[in-house]
Amino acid sequence: MKEAPLSQNVRPSFVHVRLVDENGKPAELQAMEKVIKTDDEWRRQLTKEQYEIARGKGTERAFCGVFYDHKKPGLYSCVCCGLPLFA
Repeated sequence: MKEAPLSQNVRPSFVHVRLVDENGKPAELQAMEKVIKTDDEWRRQLTKEQYEIARGKGTERAFCGVFYDHKKPGLYSCVCCGLPLFA
């Protein structure tokens, strides 16, 4: 019998997050299901660079890249789970 991928065998666990409201202010703390995926699932979802930085604990070189000295307003979200990180 073939085993299901790890993400289907694991019981849901929850994390507490504080999202932002429509005005950019912190909302109430809420529980959300934790994102649990295998390395293969993450590799299919992310580019090689995204995987290395987000999952492989790599970093971008200091003082370079598209977001160096970036001042454009907006809501920036996690590439893995889609939750907002900062405005």
